[in-house]
Amino acid sequence: MKSILPAKLTVFLILAYLLGVTPNLFALTILYIPGKNSSFYKSVERGIQNRAQTFNSEVIIPGYPESWNPDEQEELLQRGLEMARPDLVIIVPASPLLRAPLELLHKKNIPIITLDRRLDSISTSSNDTGFPLVHISTDQHAGGAAMATGLAQLINNKGKIYINSTFPDIPVLSDRFRAFLNAISQYPNITITGIDIAGIDFSNIDRGIGGSSREIKMNAYHQSLEFLQKHPDINAIFCTNELSGKGIARAIDEIGLSGSIKIGVWDATPAMVQTLNDGLIDLLLAQKPFEMGTAAVYWGIRHIDTQETPPKAVYVGFEKIDKQNIRKSRIQNLIYH
Repeated sequence: MKSILPAKLTVFLILAYLLGVTPNLFALTILYIPGKNSSFYKSVERGIQNRAQTFNSEVIIPGYPESWNPDEQEELLQRGLEMARPDLVIIVPASPLLRAPLELLHKKNIPIITLDRRLDSISTSSNDTGFPLVHISTDQHAGGAAMATGLAQLINNKGKIYINSTFPDIPVLSDRFRAFLNAISQYPNITITGIDIAGIDFSNIDRGIGGSSREIKMNAYHQSLEFLQKHPDINAIFCTNELSGKGIARAIDEIGLSGSIKIGVWDATPAMVQTLNDGLIDLLLAQKPFEMGTAAVYWGIRHIDTQETPPKAVYVGFEKIDKQNIRKSRIQNLIYH
């Protein structure tokens, strides 16, 4: 693969090599602002660090937010800017409220790459301004459809499904949710019997805050217990993320329905993989955060080096994990760490 480095720096490195001098410098400085302190975004960090080393670039991470809070994330952004002037910013925006400070950086000719979460529903459809430069994520539509197909197969293409989600205003969650509904509608013998939202908080919806992780898990737990009491004939449950999955797995275990109700959860965190191994759930969708990180660095440095405009969005693949393939080494490598 051709090395992507600014032309002047490439010449300098070649001359240094010919003269037997080992230069102690970084090609570029990359600022990474994670979405939250979680195994998923730690996996993204490893991907960023891995590809950055290939290009002799420095990665600055001012900290990990403890919650989905744009105020906390903006503080980290400012802290990172005080540490060094970045050549590239990779950020998981907690809320559209991050648009304003990021646009200021864009006006200073600092490329902005959004990862996993978009700034808003149209941020990847107006790339003529170059803001953001590119959006890197899982194809939420394809993933949602894959989960629908997987759960349908587990219940022999007939039955009743319950859905538990968290924040309907977050595009990545609404995308996978809508895709699941659209795909499951293709099965005439499957019906969606109920939908609950475990993490909504309308008083804070504009700030991207909807309760703590513990509160969301407990909401999902109580919602599913109440729903199953009213609808004991449910065959399957789809959880749009880990928080719903943890609460529902606990509820299913307590009422002794593990195995009889098929459960599919989005995200292969260590906790959810353990839940799969314990037989409490049946299907996981593993995103590829490490590859997201490497893709972000690749497209950012490629743009800086060549001024090439990348695609509006770059989608990284995913894998479905079940009890049959969980032991395979290829699948084990997909667990977020």
